[in-house]
Amino acid sequence: MKTILLICAFNIFFQDSLFAIFYNGYIIDNKDIKTECLVEMFNGMDSKITFKLGIDEPKQKIKSSELKEIGLYDSESNETFIYKKYKAAGYAFGKKPKVYKDPIWAYEIHATERVIAYLSPSAEVSHGGGNIRSWQVFHGYIKLRHNDFIVHVYEKGEGYSDPFNAFDKNMRSLFLKSLEDTCPEMEDKVKKEKYKTEDFIKMLDDYTSICK
Repeated sequence: MKTILLICAFNIFFQDSLFAIFYNGYIIDNKDIKTECLVEMFNGMDSKITFKLGIDEPKQKIKSSELKEIGLYDSESNETFIYKKYKAAGYAFGKKPKVYKDPIWAYEIHATERVIAYLSPSAEVSHGGGNIRSWQVFHGYIKLRHNDFIVHVYEKGEGYSDPFNAFDKNMRSLFLKSLEDTCPEMEDKVKKEKYKTEDFIKMLDDYTSICK
């Protein structure tokens, strides 16, 4: 089973600047043409994807709308992380999630008969003390049986300071808000367990077993 942190095991092929980290992988366009290449670290909402055909080759860009799949290879596990585009939504205000204007890139990490889980990447940058640093963040989404879109329920990344467990609390709140039906048993379970972001998969498995 894939886990949330497997992305950290990716073999970084090289880095030529702070924001240019490339991974061995491939892209597949809308004509089903597959190109083996080096793919630059991207955000799930990027409108363009940067890639290289080789170490010494120039950078190229292609519109996300012209691609249907991005694959990143992990040399340690021999696993391929397959990113596809999904219609997605998030909670801003109100009880219903708002569907984003454009689809996002995400890869499936877990699935049961009731819920499928995905991760979508983004890059965060901080400025402080004259220094600039960047790190990768992953946004967790779920797809329930009654939806034709995935719903944002949490985010997690290295470098986050969360002394008040705000990200954990936010995940629990958004998860319960997104459920397709009333399940008091699961609400009680969430309150009792107080799942953390690293318990994301366990929370989904508990939901599947508890809510029939």
